Amino acid sequence: MSVEVDVLVSRDAQVAFARGHGADLVTTDCRTLRGRSYDAVFDTFGAFVTEAVTDGGRYASIATQAGPVPDLSSRGVRTTVNQVREDGAGLNELESDAQAHMAGSELLVGLVDELLAVWDGQPARGYEGTADVVAYADRTAVPVRVLWPSGATRD
Repeated sequence: MSVEVDVLVSRDAQVAFARGHGADLVTTDCRTLRGRSYDAVFDTFGAFVTEAVTDGGRYASIATQAGPVPDLSSRGVRTTVNQVREDGAGLNELESDAQAHMAGSELLVGLVDELLAVWDGQPARGYEGTADVVAYADRTAVPVRVLWPSGATRD
């Protein structure tokens, strides 16, 4: 399966970063995306490039400060919105721990049609490991495809 990734960034300073992480097309101008068609759009800053998602596709946004995502149900587009709130006090209270990592994984599982898991089939070494994410996907009826190269070992 080949996945092509195009990225619309908010600042020129982000272009090199996105290209360095494998993006095929990177732009700061949403007009560049006109005429292109995507099965899924993940909007992180409220650009609302809803015309770029194909009928029957998915549109996810975490940029609720820009307002609600337009209703795309007439085109069969499934939309997901997750609130992200930033303030100095709230950011100081955030912790990067196993519960936070699992919460992030659960959020992502909720956005996909299928989970591709690079997993050896073994139990997790701690809470929020691949086994826990696969189990969550199973519990929420998200199909899982396990990828583990022949001869690969877990260190």
